Amino acid sequence: MALMVTSAAGANGAGFGKLLAFTDDGKPIGVFGDDPRIVDPRGLGVDRVDRALFVNSGSNRILALGRNGQVVRASKAIDGLNLGGGNFGPDGHYHVGLRNERTIMAFARQLNSACEYAPPPLLFWHSSPIAGCCRHGR
Repeated sequence: MALMVTSAAGANGAGFGKLLAFTDDGKPIGVFGDDPRIVDPRGLGVDRVDRALFVNSGSNRILALGRNGQVVRASKAIDGLNLGGGNFGPDGHYHVGLRNERTIMAFARQLNSACEYAPPPLLFWHSSPIAGCCRHGR
């Protein structure tokens, strides 16, 4: 089993701007996923249904990577998204922190819709239109 670590780029992260893989005893394997959309990764989540690794790519989108590191699904780019960490919730959505907006956005596993929300029962739509926005909990 490989361990995955995001290595954020730039002055804030001072890292490599890559998704790095390590053996379970900590030895480096190398870069996992060389897709050019992975530029400043932050946050990882495992989709237990499809066994895909979700990464907040740093290019205003979320990518789902297969076991070989290849992108199997991708969200559309959303200008100014600036994602932080992410986790799958009990509702099956991939929940990510929006660092600038100080809120959470939930993405469908298929990465074909997203909505921004505060903890239930309140629901807030993202300020820019998102085609096919999902309703939290439905």
